[in-house]
Amino acid sequence: MPSLLSVIRCLQVFLFGLLMVFYALEADVAARTVHAASAATVPVNTNGTSSSSKTAKDGCTETCGNINIPYPFGMDTSNCYRDISYKITCSYSNGPPVALLNPLPNGDRYEVLQIALDNIHINMVAPLTCNTTRYSDIVYNVPFPISNTLNILTVLGCNVYGTVSSLTDLAEPSHRIDDKTSLNSKSRGCQSRCDRYTSSPLSHCSGYGCCKTKVPKGLTSYSIQTGRFRFDDTDSKYPCVRAFLVDQEYPGAEGLLQSSTNDSFIPVILDWAISDVKTCKEAQRNLSSYACGRNSYCLESQNGPGYQCKCSKGYAGNPYLHDGCQDIDECKEPHKCRKDVICSNTLGSYNCSCPPDKKLEINELINYCKPDEQRLPADQENKRRLRIVVIESSGIGSSHSSGTSYKSDSSCAPPTYVPE
Repeated sequence: MPSLLSVIRCLQVFLFGLLMVFYALEADVAARTVHAASAATVPVNTNGTSSSSKTAKDGCTETCGNINIPYPFGMDTSNCYRDISYKITCSYSNGPPVALLNPLPNGDRYEVLQIALDNIHINMVAPLTCNTTRYSDIVYNVPFPISNTLNILTVLGCNVYGTVSSLTDLAEPSHRIDDKTSLNSKSRGCQSRCDRYTSSPLSHCSGYGCCKTKVPKGLTSYSIQTGRFRFDDTDSKYPCVRAFLVDQEYPGAEGLLQSSTNDSFIPVILDWAISDVKTCKEAQRNLSSYACGRNSYCLESQNGPGYQCKCSKGYAGNPYLHDGCQDIDECKEPHKCRKDVICSNTLGSYNCSCPPDKKLEINELINYCKPDEQRLPADQENKRRLRIVVIESSGIGSSHSSGTSYKSDSSCAPPTYVPE
C-alpha cells in the first residue's frame, strides 16, 4: 500500500502537469488566432478577381474599345442600362470602336472619352467664326449638366467678347441673344483684347488674345455668343474668333487660335446624376427605383436636380450595382499598421493588434507594439514547446523542450500536451 508521502507526491505531479497543459493550450490558441486574423482577405469572385472590379451588370458588355462603361450606363439590351438617357452605342463605322451617347431629341450625339462614377467626358466642337461684324450665337443641348467646377469658358480672338447663357426654352429657334426673355440669370462672359504688343503664339491666357471665365451651374441647354467691341488694325492678326466650354485641365485650348479648321474638337466634362427625382429623400421613398446598392449612401447633386451614389467608408466599387461596393482590404495598403504590428481586416474597417507577449501603443502619428511587462516573452515561448515527461515516480517530474520521449514506470505520470 503506498505511503501518504507517495500519494502527496503523485498528486503534486498530477496538478503540476495539468497546469502546464493549460498554459500550453492557452499559448497554442493565441498563436492560431493571430495567424487567422492576419490572413483575412477581401472577398473574391469565382474567377479570382476582386468583386470591387466589376462595373457592369452580369451578362453586359463592359467596354467599347478602351472606354469602360459602368452601370447605370450600358450597351446591348435595355437591361444593361438604367434608362434611355444612359444608353451607349458602340460604333464601328469609322475604324476603331467609338462610344457614343444616345442621340438627343434634336439628333445631337457626342463621342464619349471617359465615364467616371460622377462625371462623363465627351468631345465637342470648338466652332470658328470669321469676319464677325456684329455677333454670332450658337445653341447647344447636352444630356447632363456642364460641370461648373471642371470646365471654363475660353474666348480666343482680338477685341472680341464671348458669353455663355443658360436658355429657359430651346423650342423656339428665334430665342437668341437679342430675345432677352429667353435668357435667365445664369450668364458668364469675358473680353479678349489685342494691341500691337500682343504676342503670337500666346504663352498663356491673360486677357490679350485670349480670356477665360467660370461656367454657371446647371447648363444643359445653353447658348454661346461672340461679337466684336472694337475694330482696329490689330484685328488682322486674329481675324477669327472661337468661344467654347472646355475641360480646364486641357492644355491645347490656346493653340486653337492659330488653327483655321472649323472641326477642332475639345474635351468637356458633364456632371451626371440619377435625375428621376430631385432629392435623396424622394428617391428613398421608392426603394424599387432607388439606384444605390448595398454598402453605399445617397448624395444630392451639386449641379442640377438628382442624386448620386457613393460607396460607404471602407468599401469600393460601383455603388449603382446591388453588390457593387465591396469591402476594402486595408491591410494590403501601406502604413495602415506598422511592420511589427498585426493588421486584421474587418468589414468596412481594420484592426491593429500585437502578439500575446506585447501590447499596442497608439499615438497621433503611429501605432507600435512594445513588450508587456506583465508577461514574460520567454515563458510564452516555453508554453508553445512544452513537453512534460515524468521519468521517475519518486521525483516531482521534469519538462523537456527537445522533443525526446522517455518511458516511465511511474504510476503517477502527469498529463502531457503535444501541440499539432
